[in-house]
Amino acid sequence: MHLLEDEEKAGKGKEMTPQNLNKSIMRSMPDATAEYIDSNNKRWIVSIEFKTKRGRTDFHALSISSTSPDAPLTRRLLQELPLDLLFREVIAKETELALDRNWEHVSAEKHQGRAHSDDELTHVAEIYVAAYNNHQPVQGAVADAMGISTSTAAQRILVARQRGFIPEEINKKEK
Repeated sequence: MHLLEDEEKAGKGKEMTPQNLNKSIMRSMPDATAEYIDSNNKRWIVSIEFKTKRGRTDFHALSISSTSPDAPLTRRLLQELPLDLLFREVIAKETELALDRNWEHVSAEKHQGRAHSDDELTHVAEIYVAAYNNHQPVQGAVADAMGISTSTAAQRILVARQRGFIPEEINKKEK
């Protein structure tokens, strides 16, 4: 797919060079590839790309191709394809790497008792108000936008509310 995008760009005055082609190929390289033999004894090549968000590794892209030209990709094959078994070791390794990266990031960003800056609390309040106005879960929105846990988001929301960054009349709980 990336190759087609580069080819389209090439048709619009951008020359297709070996460097562009190499960049295109590198972007589309899978993280892992496995061979699978289905219940009809047909061989399939399964490639997968992962993405990691907040320490969780998920499938991002999947490619399935047959080694024989007469084998169509069917719903039955998709149902029997054991992705978790094919890529168990790779998923475990990707998750471990993601947790290591996340731990380094978290330990560098922890507040560890330090006061929150006005800029940070303003940012929390902006996310909170936008989520509230769009009828979305506010703690989840702050957590996702800032890359923190929901409980940490709740604590920052509390501090932002206490220091006046979130207006009292917004989402006020009845006592």
